[in-house]
Amino acid sequence: MKVISRFFFFIIIHFVFASCRVCSTDSVGPEYRTMYSMISRAASQVQKKYNLSFAGHGGASDLEDKTTEIFASFQTNLLLTREEARAMILDIADMFLTIVNNDTDHRPYLQYYPFDIHGLDIAIFISNKDYSTPLDPNLCVVRLHREMIKYCTKDPEKKYGYKSEIYESYEEALQKVKK
Repeated sequence: MKVISRFFFFIIIHFVFASCRVCSTDSVGPEYRTMYSMISRAASQVQKKYNLSFAGHGGASDLEDKTTEIFASFQTNLLLTREEARAMILDIADMFLTIVNNDTDHRPYLQYYPFDIHGLDIAIFISNKDYSTPLDPNLCVVRLHREMIKYCTKDPEKKYGYKSEIYESYEEALQKVKK
């Protein structure tokens, strides 16, 4: 019985290590390595400027492996007003676009150049100091996606979903910040 258990143990360990090798950055193409390098540089700038925690990242590509979308999410335990969140997410988007459009290594892998706001998906998840979700009227999520910014508040009566979701276009938000 011990021999069979050891055999299965070694089989499982083999698959774990083999799958880790497949997931390493060495096994992906240059289009993915350069994209994640850009995201990391932009996220580092955001972390330094706003003291946000980098929570996640990703991207999307077309059938030719050209980058069509870049995603990054952040977390903070500082409650933000809609005005503060608007200015912050617009600035973060600008940081990302500047890095993406100045990165000559990744440029051949962009679906279009210059890369614009349509291809960005940036989210900021807001929590209280104890990491619980802030309740309405406080914001709990701010997201820029497909040229729209969404501001969400949490309903204390609902386990899932939001009490309010307020949308404004990227252009509307820019005009409000310029005032």
